[in-house]
Amino acid sequence: MEDLFLLVIKESTGTKHNALRQTAQIAYDKLYRQHGMHRDPSHELRSVCFTALQMALDTKRPKFITMGLNGLHRIIKDERFYIGLEPEDDSVWLPAQLLRATNGILPTTSSEETVVNVLRIFLAMACSPACTLNGRLLIEILSRCGECWELGSRAIKAASLAAASQCLRTFCAFLIEEAEEVKKTAPAGLMTQTQASAVYNEVIPVMQWLCSRLVEPNVNNSPNKKIDNNCSLYLTECILTLTSALPRNVHANPHFTSFLWQKFCPTLAAALGSPGRVNLDKKFTYKDALHIIENEARGFFTGPGLDGPQARCVYLTGIQLLRIAGAHGSLRPMLEALFHRMLLLPAPQNRTEPLKCVREIFKSPERLIDLAVILYVDKNTGQSCSDEMALFRLLIDAMEECAYGVNSGVAVEASLQASVECMVALLESLQILCTGELTESMISDQIVNVVNTRHEHLKDADYTGPLTYQSMSRLPAPYRDAIVELRQNVFEPSSGSESEADNHHENDAASAGSGDTEGPEDDDPSTSSDELSRLENRWPYSHLEAPVIPIRADIDNDRQHARDFARALRKELVPKLLCLRSCIEVDEAMQEFASAICQENSIFSDFDYNLTAINADGIYLAIYSALLLTLQLEKAGYYDSPQKEILIPMSEQQFVTSVQNTGVLVYLSSPWLCELYQSVIVSNALEAMSKEEMEGTTSRCALVDMLSDAGGLGSTQMLSEWQRLQTANVKYTDEQHNKRRDAAKKLCRRLLTCCWESMVIVLSSGLGDLQSTSASNKLVALSKRTLRVKSKTNKANGEALYALCLDGLHSAATLSNNLNLQHLAGKILNLLASNVCQTTGPRISASQALSMDVVLTGGLNLGSYSPDCWNSIFAVCRHVSQLEHEIFSMQNPSVSTSPGTSRRDMETGEKLNSTGQNDKINLSAIPIDDDETCVDVYSFLQAPLQSPNTNITSILKVYSGTNETVLLSQSDTSKVLCALSHQAENLFSDAAERLSLPSLCQFLKNLCRASREQLYKNTVARKGSRIWWPSKGWKKITSLPMSLLLHRIGDVTLKVFRSSRPLLHVLKIWAITGPHLMDAACHRDRVISKRAIEYIHDIITSLLVEQSELPYFHFNEALLKPFENLLSMDSCDVDVQDQIIACLYEIVEAHRTEIRSGWRPLFGTLRNARSRMLNMSNIIDIFRVFLDSDNTLVFANAGLDCILCLLSYLEISGGGGSNNNTCGEEDNNFRPSEFLHETLRFLERCSSILSFMFNMPKCPNFHSTYKIKGISYTHIIDANIPNSMENFTYFGNDYLQTKNEQHMISYRSLHIDKDAIVKIDEMDKPSGVLKVWFLLLDGLTNSLIVCPYSHQAPILQTIFKLFKNLITNPGIDFGFYCINHLLIPMIQDWLRYINKTGASWQLIEKNFKHCCCMTTDLVVEFIEKSVPETKKHGTIKTRVTQIVHPADNVMYSKLKFVTEHVGADSNPQQYDSSSSSEDSAGNVIESPTKISGSATLALKQMLLVLIECSAQAQEAIARVGVSCLKHVILSTGMLFNESQWMIACSAIHRACTVTIAPLRQLSFAFHEKSNSFYGDCANVKVAARRDSTLEELTRIYALAQQVFLADNQREPASTKPLNNHLDKHLTDDRSYSFLLYPLNNGFNSNLDNFVIRIPFKNLVVGLLANQMLLQLVAKLLLSRMKCVPQAVSTCIFDNYTTAAATTHDYDLDFRSKEILLRCVKQYLTSSLEFDSRPGLKFLMQKVSNIEYAANLYKQMTSSWMIYYIALVDSYLNDIVVYNLGPEDLNFILESCSRLNTTTVKKKENFVRYLFCLQDAWNLVCELYLSNSAMHDIENGKLRNEEKRNLPHKLNNTKSICISINGSDNSSTSSHSETTTTDSASPSKCLPLEDENVTMTTLISEFQPKCRNNPFDTNRPQKSESETISPEIEQQRATSILKDSNYKRAALAQLVVASMELLTSLPAEADENLKLLMTPTIREAFRLVQLQGNELKVNQF
Repeated sequence: MEDLFLLVIKESTGTKHNALRQTAQIAYDKLYRQHGMHRDPSHELRSVCFTALQMALDTKRPKFITMGLNGLHRIIKDERFYIGLEPEDDSVWLPAQLLRATNGILPTTSSEETVVNVLRIFLAMACSPACTLNGRLLIEILSRCGECWELGSRAIKAASLAAASQCLRTFCAFLIEEAEEVKKTAPAGLMTQTQASAVYNEVIPVMQWLCSRLVEPNVNNSPNKKIDNNCSLYLTECILTLTSALPRNVHANPHFTSFLWQKFCPTLAAALGSPGRVNLDKKFTYKDALHIIENEARGFFTGPGLDGPQARCVYLTGIQLLRIAGAHGSLRPMLEALFHRMLLLPAPQNRTEPLKCVREIFKSPERLIDLAVILYVDKNTGQSCSDEMALFRLLIDAMEECAYGVNSGVAVEASLQASVECMVALLESLQILCTGELTESMISDQIVNVVNTRHEHLKDADYTGPLTYQSMSRLPAPYRDAIVELRQNVFEPSSGSESEADNHHENDAASAGSGDTEGPEDDDPSTSSDELSRLENRWPYSHLEAPVIPIRADIDNDRQHARDFARALRKELVPKLLCLRSCIEVDEAMQEFASAICQENSIFSDFDYNLTAINADGIYLAIYSALLLTLQLEKAGYYDSPQKEILIPMSEQQFVTSVQNTGVLVYLSSPWLCELYQSVIVSNALEAMSKEEMEGTTSRCALVDMLSDAGGLGSTQMLSEWQRLQTANVKYTDEQHNKRRDAAKKLCRRLLTCCWESMVIVLSSGLGDLQSTSASNKLVALSKRTLRVKSKTNKANGEALYALCLDGLHSAATLSNNLNLQHLAGKILNLLASNVCQTTGPRISASQALSMDVVLTGGLNLGSYSPDCWNSIFAVCRHVSQLEHEIFSMQNPSVSTSPGTSRRDMETGEKLNSTGQNDKINLSAIPIDDDETCVDVYSFLQAPLQSPNTNITSILKVYSGTNETVLLSQSDTSKVLCALSHQAENLFSDAAERLSLPSLCQFLKNLCRASREQLYKNTVARKGSRIWWPSKGWKKITSLPMSLLLHRIGDVTLKVFRSSRPLLHVLKIWAITGPHLMDAACHRDRVISKRAIEYIHDIITSLLVEQSELPYFHFNEALLKPFENLLSMDSCDVDVQDQIIACLYEIVEAHRTEIRSGWRPLFGTLRNARSRMLNMSNIIDIFRVFLDSDNTLVFANAGLDCILCLLSYLEISGGGGSNNNTCGEEDNNFRPSEFLHETLRFLERCSSILSFMFNMPKCPNFHSTYKIKGISYTHIIDANIPNSMENFTYFGNDYLQTKNEQHMISYRSLHIDKDAIVKIDEMDKPSGVLKVWFLLLDGLTNSLIVCPYSHQAPILQTIFKLFKNLITNPGIDFGFYCINHLLIPMIQDWLRYINKTGASWQLIEKNFKHCCCMTTDLVVEFIEKSVPETKKHGTIKTRVTQIVHPADNVMYSKLKFVTEHVGADSNPQQYDSSSSSEDSAGNVIESPTKISGSATLALKQMLLVLIECSAQAQEAIARVGVSCLKHVILSTGMLFNESQWMIACSAIHRACTVTIAPLRQLSFAFHEKSNSFYGDCANVKVAARRDSTLEELTRIYALAQQVFLADNQREPASTKPLNNHLDKHLTDDRSYSFLLYPLNNGFNSNLDNFVIRIPFKNLVVGLLANQMLLQLVAKLLLSRMKCVPQAVSTCIFDNYTTAAATTHDYDLDFRSKEILLRCVKQYLTSSLEFDSRPGLKFLMQKVSNIEYAANLYKQMTSSWMIYYIALVDSYLNDIVVYNLGPEDLNFILESCSRLNTTTVKKKENFVRYLFCLQDAWNLVCELYLSNSAMHDIENGKLRNEEKRNLPHKLNNTKSICISINGSDNSSTSSHSETTTTDSASPSKCLPLEDENVTMTTLISEFQPKCRNNPFDTNRPQKSESETISPEIEQQRATSILKDSNYKRAALAQLVVASMELLTSLPAEADENLKLLMTPTIREAFRLVQLQGNELKVNQF
């Protein structure tokens, strides 16, 4: 320094520089003296030097200026100038002295270099440690620098700014040091932070000065705008520097903070001036703002505003203010106002710069923490915690608006880019806070404590405030006011749009603002179509037949059982489970417990048939559900404090549903589950568990782990075992570090929950367009977006933005995992997947590789919490497979063709391992089912890729750092794809191994849904739903075997089944994947369906190997169910069927003992697969395995299904394949018949197993018996015969009806009382074995009807074999039950089935007859066996008959004679007495019978069926019907008592009535004695049909001869050749029917409606059957004659009574005989009716093609003889019984009339029979006389004589008729008189004879030469005048004449027979009989003798 002064002295020559030289000399001297103790104060020393140097500068001579500057520098460097402390007076401090010294150096006066050098000196001074500054000096320096800045050049500007900034920094550093010093020196505890920070008061004037300078030009309205702007940049830079240099703790100074919000921030906001274009979207209307701005004239927005650099300084100042004041709640509004002005007020396109500054905040974790934490809450305003997020929300809103701005077409690309950069910076900072290195400086201990105190748990930190910056209520009033003013003044014209915007905004605040981010309403990105969701609802095992458990009234039973179960659970199971250490043991114990419960239940059921329907699966699920609920309640403290209101996690109904709707087969009723729920609520099932065990504090409890896994209750969604392994690996870290990390995570979570939606929107906008017209609703906008990569104007920029957005998404995905915000990640993954999946090979970009890596590494964790992530994850997995396939299939050819340098990078990728690569390349040609070979293609990667993630990151590191999307080289692409593929594999295997049950279920549900969309995507694609799969056509996908998600489903399911997971997991998983695999098995693509079936097979096998099914469980059933369902579907083709059958065969072969409940669906499958018999041997083997396994429990479960399956094979043809439809004779080759025999043998085996199980002491309950519970419908016979004519039409002739009713009886004894039938339940055991047995027999019998003809004989054989065995076991009752309800109804069904289908009888006849006969035999055998031996030989007869009250049953009144009066028989051996009781209630009182009720039912039903057979038009069937009827009655008759004889005789009567009905109906159409053959009462036509074969017709005509001709007419006829007429018939091949039309009564309305059709065939076969039945009647009536010698009846009536010589003695009672007599009488009447109609007989002659008129003389003679002999015997017998003499008889004859039989008490029946006998005898004689008279004597005379002979008789008859008609309907005459109409008829009918002959109501003529078709029913009716052709007249006359001769002979025969009988009787009897002879009889006897009979007859 001294040298310098010497130099100045030396240079300053001349007078000009005297002063300079002197001052320099003084200064030099002064310096020279400074040594030792004699030093001057530093400021004095400086003052002297500065004076000299200032003078040197003032000379303006460059030489001196240089020296002056040099000197100034030396002063600053020289320590001598700083010794000691500065004095109080700051004017002598270095800065003040320096300012004075350089006063004259300004840009206007000095050179640029000089000014710059001076400013450098200021800079150096500020940097020197000795510099002492205060506020005043600092302002002066700033002012000086500012002056230089304003006036100077660029260099000066830079220098002045640097000097000012350094001074500011030095000043702040000085203050900081001072504050620290104050704190240190002050006594401990006396100095607070606020007092220490008082030193910062000095900053306030500086800031004040800067602010006033900044806004000054605006106030003064200075015209010099340029200067203003220049200065403002300098000022803003100074402000920035100052705020940057201030420490954080300055906020403790209340003066400073007041200044900040009162002055500083408003100044900055005002400095920003009026925004160029206000953002109208954010309008704030706070008109009540207070005007408290200091200067009213100055508004915030009146100035022109700052341009770029100045504004940027202000923005950065804002950041520093955030650092300083962010922690103060009271300063937040001021900050918000500033940031509002910076960000929200400008329009989005003007926000780029402020957003770049915001990025600076977001880039720094420290600033983020400042933003997020208010340490000092403002006590006055009572801020809530959400206020600390308000500023953050404001920043986020600004970015979000930019994102929306993109959409509205405004050019906001730059601000969008800035927004995205901000978001990405924010996410990266959050990642640092989450996982990076944390330091004290980054997050102080104070903040750690505050945050951890405020938010105890991570979840508590969630932001729950408004989701947008909520208007300006928070902002300072002046600012608010200014905004209002600005909007009103500047933008008035656009008020219309404002108000709209306002509405929008308010809506926005209401809808989006009020929501809580904890659960934003995420719209499911995979909105599948309605159809799909409908299908999904249908899936879970809706096709497993849920049990149709009968709804019982006694649900108390169920409830009691549930209570017992809950007790057992609490007391027995839980304590046992708590002792177990492993989950596997716990699960096994639960299964055993469930099985034991069911075992107990089945045992109890022996005593109590109302067993609770349960199965072990249901119980097992119930255990889980109950314990899980208990654990939840226990954790919530529910049991500890019952009075406290604790929310129960699920309602009763939810609990019931949780068990019943799991997709598993559950037999538990709702009441049972409700009761269990109540038990759980009331008592703690886990009471045995300690608190430690529950919380896992001391040791882990396997039970709690299992329950947590099942309910997803753990801390994560992974399995407990996996979590434990993870925690074992974590190293211990210090506690403080953990606290700091926790606090950081909580803050991150808070910030993230606050901005999540907006972040998604911003990043979405960066990736593509947001499809929304207004920002009114973010969620709507989000849901409508479509994502695409935009081709931006600036491509590089666009790509960079795209890459940046993906980076942001990566960070977001990672963060959501780290912060447990997985539930929000759906949209992030959605965005990632949708962008990644649009790429195609051969090279991919680094950012997309990273995207895939992020999705695949974090996917499992994200998806486990947020199921809507799965779709995106699966999409990426598929995309990886697809890219891999594309790249490797492209590489192979390219390598071989061009191995040049351009491909070198790709080759290196290949050289990784060429063999593995080739394997993969060939994959495209490998069909899907060879998938096993390629599962481990990348095994070569596994060694280096222990953690594939690092590998990918290291590859991608090379590409990072650039700003555009870089494509990876091909070799890198290959490597990355290999690693990604490996990760995808790991993702699926980890899911199977690690996920807890609820997450795994969600995972698989989504996987199945995605797979379904993939398989059937053409059908489910729908507008609006995004399908993730690349739409490149199906062909491409089929060639991508691994990209089919079906493989993933199969593999994951297999992994789960093979893992050590509990059975519960297996059950629930199968309920999800099973239906999907089943669905896939129906796919039209055979490759896919084949693969799906293979998966099902593998899964079944793996479970059968891994899991042994305990008794009463049914999960194997659910396992095999898909096969059954598949085969029952129409869409299942033949190949699939064969594959399934093969699978089943393999399963049975390999795991026969493990199948257990799986047998049921297995048989169901076989049953459905029966259409193809290609696998016969396999199927036979399957049945053999099942029936040979000796497990009764398995048979009880599946036996019924096995039986049903076997039965189904009986009905199908034995033909080879389904294409072979003709199952006729030629088909029945060796194999099918062998198969049939095998099937029948298996059924017999089933029967023997059932027999064995019936006798088991504790037989297991048969499964499915609840389905057939009670077999509620018991099949019995239908007693009505279809198409029978027994209900006659009388054509208005009442007398015919009256006459007919005399033959009728009530069929009440044949009535089957359904209520009295024993139900199978009553004889069955609780196990239901008989029901199954019954179904076996039922199936067998039913199959007989529909099976192919060739199967019938073997099936019949089996049926009767099994039925015979029933006698021994299970016994005769069940045998009868089956006969009654299966066998006999089957015959009727078969018969009707054949008639209905019109099938030919030819083939079936033989088997049907065989069946009828065998059944009859069986019934006979059973009835015999059912009667106890002692009774068979007993001779005691019952005495009581049925007692009937006549008024109660109209039908029965026809037998009223039984009950009219009591008749006491004196001879008990002979007759049962019949008595009546007036007070009986009309009920039938049965006598104690020998035969049981079921045997009687069998008898009734058998007889009814046989009656129906005998009424058939088929001769063979009718014959077999009658024969069997005979057999039943004759074989078992000796066991019958009265009621059974009633049944038998009623049946005979009905058979007789039905068989003769056609003939009688035809007769009713003609009047007696009428010669007309066209009908009198109805029009009779003959119709012809071609519906029979020649053989059948020939047989019918032969039968017609047999029934319509007497024996003496037939012999000659049979030898004659057939005449022409017959020939014509037979060549015509026509069968005939008689059609009866009502007479035309004037209205010609459709007569066809009333037609009665009587086929000729029915008529003939009916008569034949009737003849056979007559033999039976004769046998029964004439078998026990007591008075008429047997020999007499035999010789008179030899053709009928020969059979009577039998050993059996039938004990018929009176009523049975009466019925049989009516049968005979009906027959006799019918014969006489027919024979009295010549026209009908002639018609029949023509139709039958016989020689003579058709007649029934043979039938008439035989029936009369039977009737006569039976009555004679009865009459003579009664005389003996009652001990009557001739006088008594005469008295009776005289005193009694036919109307009044009651005069003889107690002998009415005797009297009635006496008159019947007399009438019958009289009738024949009368007919004989009239016939003889007609031939021999002139008509008139004899006729008159006859009339005179019978006056009494006729009167009598008329009176009878009247009395019958007039009497009550419920009773008819007790007479059975046949003579009435016959004796009356001559007088009535003969006068009409001629008229009848000529009557011409004929419709067609009967002519042998068929000129006109006589049977053409469509010809018009002829007029009445039309006559019959002479030829026909001639034929008819001849026929009638011939016939009368035969008739007379027949009648004579009867008269002779009666005479013979008289002679054969003993004398006494002979006399008694003669008493009955009337004059007519005597006359007939005389006439017979006259006509040449040589009998010796006594004269009368």
